[in-house]
Amino acid sequence: MTNEENILKLIAETKKILSEKSRPHSANLYAGMLDLIESLIHPQVLTDTGKINIMSLVDKFGPEKFIMGVKEAERYLRREQNITLTSENIEEFLFKLPRVLSIIHKSPIEKKTHYIYGIARNRFGNWSIKKMSKMMKIVIEESEENGLTEEQIIQFLDSQFIPYMKEARNWTEFRDGLPEHYTE
Repeated sequence: MTNEENILKLIAETKKILSEKSRPHSANLYAGMLDLIESLIHPQVLTDTGKINIMSLVDKFGPEKFIMGVKEAERYLRREQNITLTSENIEEFLFKLPRVLSIIHKSPIEKKTHYIYGIARNRFGNWSIKKMSKMMKIVIEESEENGLTEEQIIQFLDSQFIPYMKEARNWTEFRDGLPEHYTE
């Protein structure tokens, strides 16, 4: 059975368990979620702390979002044909899973905004999250006022805003190069 078949089977089981109004989640649900993760990282297994962390993610985000997030975060495993996973790949997957889960339900514009924050965090040592948040809010509101659709806003961010951001050598250069009303 492939991972995708396992995921679909787990979704069906999750819906069945949830329809039975089982709160808090049943031991079978947790076992299924842990089995899903361990099937992805096989031959490695989760530690007890890892299992507790996975169960808390299931509690926090719910089983359906958890499964969607696992499917999305699976790309961090970078499994190549018949090659065993490295511990670095598994650690990256488990490290990124909570982040993926926290943005999976957000709108595409919110996801893009978080991506932009990540670029700023990685490129600029002294950037200001408050100023960047305010700046992004102004950019998005101005775009909406000018009648741009969500797709057009994302296209603008991808084609102009992000490349400019990646070219800037530091936060000050980036901020100073933007139109003044973005940085007020």
